[in-house]
Amino acid sequence: MSDIPTNDYIDHLTNVLNDESLNGSIRKHVKFLRLAALMIQKSKFSRVIVKLYKEIKGSDNPRGLRIDEMAFALKRDWSTMGRLIIRKTIDSQIFIIRFSQASDFATAIFSNPNRVHGKFLSMRLYNGDENIHEIDFKGQDVCIEFTLRSDLVVKGYVARKVAEKVGYVLSLSGPLSKKGDYTTHVLVDFSKALVHQIKIILLKGRDKETIKLIIFYICIPHSTCRDCWYVDHIGSKCEDRIKEYRRHFPRIFINEDEEETVTQPEKQDKNVEKLVEAATTLRIYE
Repeated sequence: MSDIPTNDYIDHLTNVLNDESLNGSIRKHVKFLRLAALMIQKSKFSRVIVKLYKEIKGSDNPRGLRIDEMAFALKRDWSTMGRLIIRKTIDSQIFIIRFSQASDFATAIFSNPNRVHGKFLSMRLYNGDENIHEIDFKGQDVCIEFTLRSDLVVKGYVARKVAEKVGYVLSLSGPLSKKGDYTTHVLVDFSKALVHQIKIILLKGRDKETIKLIIFYICIPHSTCRDCWYVDHIGSKCEDRIKEYRRHFPRIFINEDEEETVTQPEKQDKNVEKLVEAATTLRIYE
């Protein structure tokens, strides 16, 4: 296929959009492909859009590109934070999504780029294999794993804040006050504008309709205040955030057989049940 889209291809996308059975999520993706094709044809485009067109299209049948479709949905939701690029590797199941410039990445996280540093974190679906049509960008159960240096860990508080940057934490286990590995069960809203550099790996599952999803967060932002985890630290706001945090954070299990409970177990169980029940009703595909 030529890098310049043909009129026939644009007409094909137009016809697809006219199909009333096309659901809302896919329709948005097809509309963007058509817009990108028109911009490229008229030579009025940015480098990012050219890359997106070349690398995500992959076929003249846009309705059949479920995995590409998922990658593009992430690109669409996170692009508000800066200029992003989606890249495929030799393996057709692997995408790399990154900010095109370091300054965009830093600005999206904090107003001061010097406040950014990274830690490696891996992420996978909590229940293993998942049907493609059941992948829920609004509330997906995942398990994340990461390691923190000992000087960053103050009674596990920093670990909790890292996990909270990924999603709503249902449980967290790891060392209380020394260097070690942490494992967390998190409910993630993938449609939220995340500001980390990430690598997404979609692995084939038991059949063509089932996948395994692994996400690597290459960078975890860090800020000056170790209590509220904000760069624009304000004492009164920091204290309020900590109080709010302690009221709502779930039970934390520590490897050293210590346990911190900030809410009553019965109340906590009900909160988790309500959260999980609400999450299971959310679907990005209509």
